Amino acid sequence: MSDGWVRSIDPATNREFWINHTTRETSWTKPTAQAVALPAGWEEKRDDQGRVFFIDHNTHTTTWTDPRTDGAGASATPSTSSYGGGGGGGGGGMSDAELARMLQEQENSGAADDETAGLGTEMSSFGGGGAAEDDDEALARRLQEEEDAAGEAPRSKSKDRSKSKDDVVLPESAYESVLSTRHDVKQLGWKKVYVRLHGSTFTVYSSEKSKSSISETDVVGAKLSEAEASGKFISKKDISRFTITASDGTAHDYATEDEHSRALWLGHLIVAGATHPPPQMLCKAMLPVLEGPPSDIREQALRTMATVLSKSGTDLDPLAAAMCETDLLTAVIRCLSSPPGQEQAARIIFYVGSQAQCQKALHDAGAVASLLDLLTSPDDALQTWVTASLRPLVINNVTATSQVLEGGGIFTLCALLSSSSSDIQGHALAAICALLQTCN
Repeated sequence: MSDGWVRSIDPATNREFWINHTTRETSWTKPTAQAVALPAGWEEKRDDQGRVFFIDHNTHTTTWTDPRTDGAGASATPSTSSYGGGGGGGGGGMSDAELARMLQEQENSGAADDETAGLGTEMSSFGGGGAAEDDDEALARRLQEEEDAAGEAPRSKSKDRSKSKDDVVLPESAYESVLSTRHDVKQLGWKKVYVRLHGSTFTVYSSEKSKSSISETDVVGAKLSEAEASGKFISKKDISRFTITASDGTAHDYATEDEHSRALWLGHLIVAGATHPPPQMLCKAMLPVLEGPPSDIREQALRTMATVLSKSGTDLDPLAAAMCETDLLTAVIRCLSSPPGQEQAARIIFYVGSQAQCQKALHDAGAVASLLDLLTSPDDALQTWVTASLRPLVINNVTATSQVLEGGGIFTLCALLSSSSSDIQGHALAAICALLQTCN
């Protein structure tokens, strides 16, 4: 064929390969008849390991991605390089090795381009002394060795990202674990992936050790994906499913192996800013966790409920009613007895304490007594929320006011007026005023 390429056969394996005696290159794949030139201002280089990279002298940047590739990442022609290395020049005075090393460091730190060319290129340069020094078998063996060695390195993969790493610096992961997600062809069922939550960005990897993500999705909503029967959830295929809604309006199904793990993911997504499921569904999802032993998962469930209440503004009635109907509020009061999560439980009481439909449940669960026990906590954050939660509990509530007075809470509140924290002072004064108003 044209351009100096000739077909040859590996005598040992009868495998076809191609030799270019002009450029001193070999290839397992048949080269195209005519090479496609790089865009103006671009230059192709190889690092000291033979890995192809590209320099854009227009923007003074380097990349592993061939600028001639299409949107799917398929190269228009096989990657080649000039015989003998070629060119000094560009890159702001940096050598080829320095440019390649800089690009490798960027990739390792997660700041490189999304698509990386695999080390196993199908093109190889051969000896400088001419083809006569290497027979067909030697050339084929060299090409096979390079391909085998490159097979140990990760191949490049096409990424489906809502935002590229060049555009976004992701915050530290708030939570991560293995999840199941649907195959692109739903009939194939589910597959395991590793997911990290960076702020509100849902980042999916093929495995925990993967450095490059498969997708990054800005999450704006989260809901459960299960049918309900007899007041309980029915998991499909023995998995606990949930659905996230992306900022572009698309929905994506994921699943955990149990209800606790799903509640934890749901909680982290809601705290990160995602809209929550309907009140009844949310309460039923969180209840098994809150009824469990003290744990980080239980604390996250409490934080989730406190976050949802804080964002509800004046429209607390639907969620407050659901918390009472599902007995979730009773579980919250029990969480005051031991850490972790006491601060979040006090926050919840602060938001719902003045709700008429919640007052009986709070009284029956012993909310006032539990809060009085924590008024002298050495934890300033906990003491702040406990003190703050007393005012909505006692305002115009004679029963709760009597419990505070009989339990000696008024003396503790007066002592807190001299606290070193101005927040605690203010909340203590507000609680005392509410007590006096109710007594009158």
